[in-house]
Amino acid sequence: MRGFPALIGRSIFRSSSHDLRSTHPTATVAAAPPLLRRIGSRRGLIIQTLSGPVRIERLSDSDSGIIELKLDRPEAKNAIGKEMLRGLQNAIETIGNDSSANVVVVSSSVPKVFCAGADLKERKLMSASEVQQFVNSLRSTFSSLEALSVPTVAVIEGAALGGGLEMALSCDLRVCGLVNYCVPAGEAHHKALQIARDINQKGPLAIRMAKQAINKGLEVDMPSALDAEEECYDQLLETQDRLEGLAAFAEKRKPSYLGK
Repeated sequence: MRGFPALIGRSIFRSSSHDLRSTHPTATVAAAPPLLRRIGSRRGLIIQTLSGPVRIERLSDSDSGIIELKLDRPEAKNAIGKEMLRGLQNAIETIGNDSSANVVVVSSSVPKVFCAGADLKERKLMSASEVQQFVNSLRSTFSSLEALSVPTVAVIEGAALGGGLEMALSCDLRVCGLVNYCVPAGEAHHKALQIARDINQKGPLAIRMAKQAINKGLEVDMPSALDAEEECYDQLLETQDRLEGLAAFAEKRKPSYLGK
């Protein structure tokens, strides 16, 4: 567990992220030009499983296990309305039920924007009770994103306003220069995939237990955190993946994890 550096950045930022959610709901990062996809064949094929304002794309070949959740509402700069909220809810539920998922990359297909926050044009047509219900549903959706059992990486190349920033803060890692990594304009998606690939090479059971240990450990004192870590490690002791990892290390080869 302690050797899982890709998730440690969350523990450093976690305490301040909650403060940002409550006191600074609006933030903007420097807009970047559209990403030039230079990773070519190394990325493998993409299989699209959901369409609409929120898409799910499963990467294949060597990137199997990486899922991209893409925001795609260009006419409204990815502003979150009722349809997009339903899309987020469905996508998160689909990913949560997907045992093949190892890591999720949350990104925008719209140049120069991550998410413009709530759709204010649509909100004007809502009653006060409808607005409250929508806000509660949105917060619940972000909580579901945060509660996913696999690591999540947000790609923020452009504006992240209001609920868009909250969505980014609900992810474990953020790539934009804002929090976990600082990269040149146009490089955020590439860096996020590098991080996702690094995580994806680890055992899927260990990935889930690492995130669970970190989440529990952040909320309690050190002795209790170590107990939580030990509890998670105990769940891995009798797995085939642990034995495969040890064998691969001894034989100086790449492990082949089965999630068992």
